[in-house]
Amino acid sequence: MNKRGQIFITIAIIVIIFVYIGLKTYNIMTIDKGQEEYTYLKENYNTELTYVKNKCIADGKDPDVCAQKFTDVFLELYAKKIDPNFGIITIYRDSEGNIIIRNSMMAGNWITVQSDVEDVAINIPSQYNEVKGDIEIEGLGLLSHTKVSAPLSVWGEEISAIEMSSEELKDLKICIPSYGESACFTFTEVELAAKDSFNIIASQVCPDGTGNEQTKCEHEDPNNQQSQCISSETAIKCTQTTSLN
Repeated sequence: MNKRGQIFITIAIIVIIFVYIGLKTYNIMTIDKGQEEYTYLKENYNTELTYVKNKCIADGKDPDVCAQKFTDVFLELYAKKIDPNFGIITIYRDSEGNIIIRNSMMAGNWITVQSDVEDVAINIPSQYNEVKGDIEIEGLGLLSHTKVSAPLSVWGEEISAIEMSSEELKDLKICIPSYGESACFTFTEVELAAKDSFNIIASQVCPDGTGNEQTKCEHEDPNNQQSQCISSETAIKCTQTTSLN
């Protein structure tokens, strides 16, 4: 074989190798951005919360009061910038033995609380729910009205928190309705007695733009899923992540 033929064969082999490398599919791990942010914030919060509680105990302060203050600072000044849908539901026992449930879902999600003490579920708004109103301002002989908006926390945390007697409480169930049926957490009397505090940490990621929508419909015959849809609405598919600590 002459040298020219060898050169062509060599070039052909090199071209085949590069084509193979370019077309070969490698196993690459893809991390969902929303899940990555959630995990980062959750782990960061849990680590710092442990430090804050231990520091308060060493200083002779109420660790649960310190935990509430830290949670507010963490959400407002840190988590909000990374994931505005991040939120924390706090369940703890106060110094008098009562169970306190506090809703700090930054996206404004309501929660429901069911127990064997109350006949009906209790709805608790988030302290980050916006309250809109109209205030009257008088100055320089003129009277004017201004529309304002402020979070519920401005009016006191009792609006976004409830207190329940632990002596009567045997079963407790907390749900985030906007997250779907799976976002419910149950606590038995034994579990409530075993720990002084729990944290439900949650977030959701809703895709932007069209193409991520699904159609809901009400069937003409409710008992027949094949019957014609008489009305429909469009809803965005959201991915929720929750955990109990």
